[in-house]
Amino acid sequence: MPYLIKYGHIFDDFTDEEKDKQAREEIKHKLKQHVYHFLKNKHDSELNSHAGLEKMLKHWEEKIQANDAEWMNEKTKDIFFEMLESQRQFLSELNKDISVNEEIIRHQLYQIDLEEERLRMI
Repeated sequence: MPYLIKYGHIFDDFTDEEKDKQAREEIKHKLKQHVYHFLKNKHDSELNSHAGLEKMLKHWEEKIQANDAEWMNEKTKDIFFEMLESQRQFLSELNKDISVNEEIIRHQLYQIDLEEERLRMI
């Protein structure tokens, strides 16, 4: 009986889905830390003289400190999706102007699609 309890995982606290979610969050957090330390260590000598690198480092530092689950709840996601849809509508209207380069519009729409897909994965 103890063998069945131990190896059957009968009394485990988490379901497989919860374990997967927890593992995903842990990997994402470790990846953020990795990127931050990579930038800090590899380009430490350039940090003070390169504004873009400083901004990038600050961005990743903030990503490490932010907990996606705390600030990106369902309501926040809904607002983001509404914002993305508003951007699409704006670009659609802008595309009616024949003086605007359609390739630029398509590129921006592609960027919106990528952002939407990224949000669905959070």
